[in-house]
Amino acid sequence: MELPPIADIAVAHRRSVEFAVIASVMELHGSIVNNLTSAIQSARRLRGHAVHSDTLDHWSDLLAHARHALAVGSTEPIEALIAELENELADRAG
Repeated sequence: MELPPIADIAVAHRRSVEFAVIASVMELHGSIVNNLTSAIQSARRLRGHAVHSDTLDHWSDLLAHARHALAVGSTEPIEALIAELENELADRAG
C-alpha cells in the first residue's frame, strides 16, 4: 500500500483543523441554503449603509463554512449562493 506524500497529509490535516475551528464558532440556525439566502438579502438591503464588523465577520465565516461543505461533498445547491454573497462582500470592499 502506497501512502500519500507527507505534504498531502499536512494539507488535509490543516483543512480539517480549519473546519473544526469554523464549525466550533459557526452555529447555523437552519440549512446552509437558508443562511446564505438570508445573508444575501441582508447585504442587498444594507447596500450603501454601514454594516457592523461582527456582521461582516459572520458573513465571511458563513462563506468559509459553505465552501468547506462543498469541499466535503455537500449536496445542497449552494454554489450560486456562495458566489452571490462573495460578490456582495466584494462590492463592499471595493
